[in-house]
Amino acid sequence: MTYKHTPLVVIAVVLPICLAPLGAFVGQLVRTRLRGTFEYGNLALFLGHQFEKKWLHADKESAASILTASDFSATIDL
Repeated sequence: MTYKHTPLVVIAVVLPICLAPLGAFVGQLVRTRLRGTFEYGNLALFLGHQFEKKWLHADKESAASILTASDFSATIDL
């Protein structure tokens, strides 16, 4: 019974020691995440437009090679 509060004290000391360094970088991490989200969104939009231009507005001759193209895989992976 002498050490019943020891786990709480250890958690109360160790948790701030581990999380305090992250506090210094929170602003930069949030800005980086937002920038990455917008850049990835722009990449996806560009790829979608390129895909539509190539395959949806294509002529009948290019339709024969649809099954062998890797464009579909890249678009689906995105």
